[in-house]
Amino acid sequence: MPGRSILGIGPFVRDDGADHIGAKADSMFPCPISGKIIPWENKSVLCAGAVVKDNKVFMFYRAEDLSRGNSWGTSRIGLAVSEDGRHFKRHPIPVLYPDRDFMRITNGLAVARTLASRKQRMALML
Repeated sequence: MPGRSILGIGPFVRDDGADHIGAKADSMFPCPISGKIIPWENKSVLCAGAVVKDNKVFMFYRAEDLSRGNSWGTSRIGLAVSEDGRHFKRHPIPVLYPDRDFMRITNGLAVARTLASRKQRMALML
């Protein structure tokens, strides 16, 4: 039911003027596993989460490619940034992705990770 309160928060209203972050066929990325330039978010975009820092919204999302057809694709984590919470600019390449290192898993990235730096820590629950 539109406008209905869920879990005591809301009601939520769809903002038709806001950007939609969906699958994008022309996002190319030099894959370190295959050694090829691939469309990294051409199958689906899902599991988004956002944080607000310095008056900007940082939206992290999981994107899959079509490397295995309509089955599960390789997952990578993308980032889109907004100054108003409605209009987002995507980073052109994923911010987390499988590589030939100790973090490598078969199907890409799809679990919670913690990013750490000298200045701050940020937990991603995707």
